[in-house]
Amino acid sequence: MYTDQAATGSAESSIRSYELFGKGIVLATRYEQLRKLYQLPGEGHLICLQSSIYQALSKEQKELFTRMELEPGQARIRDNEMATDFYYCRIPVASKQRQTA
Repeated sequence: MYTDQAATGSAESSIRSYELFGKGIVLATRYEQLRKLYQLPGEGHLICLQSSIYQALSKEQKELFTRMELEPGQARIRDNEMATDFYYCRIPVASKQRQTA
């Protein structure tokens, strides 16, 4: 379930709740969990994509991603056992010094 709390111009706030389900959501969750399974180099936020999504990116977007091949015997991507690779990209986190400026 996804919960979104939105504040209006007044002191009031409202909570919207969405229940999301389906194969796409399940796969997104599995790919998000890759950060726990693999020691991917770099610092910052991590974006993981399945190959079919990567193939739909522009050339410039593809250049941001690194391919990670799944070797035989390694952990597979649950609910996408046929996957032989995935792509990842690190997005740097702004330093605290820059955030407070």
